[in-house]
Amino acid sequence: MDLSTAEAKLTSESYETLEQFFYDLNMIWENCRKYNGPTSVYGELANKMEHNMKRIVTSINFNAERELPMRRERITFEEDKTEITMAEKW
Repeated sequence: MDLSTAEAKLTSESYETLEQFFYDLNMIWENCRKYNGPTSVYGELANKMEHNMKRIVTSINFNAERELPMRRERITFEEDKTEITMAEKW
């Protein structure tokens, strides 16, 4: 699993639940650390992306098993000005 595959699955609405989406994301972070090393540049980026994803999930406060239409939302993290566009099932 990689980010482009997860994005393609989001775009094509292949995920039936957010739980499936988060499962794939967690697989990406774990594989990145496993194959690149946890302290490599890629491993550190995976850690940061995983941390930010957990913050998003916590701030949105949703049920991962919901099955509703997709919506795109831009989220900015104030401390480091990181911006992402997230597809979310409402």
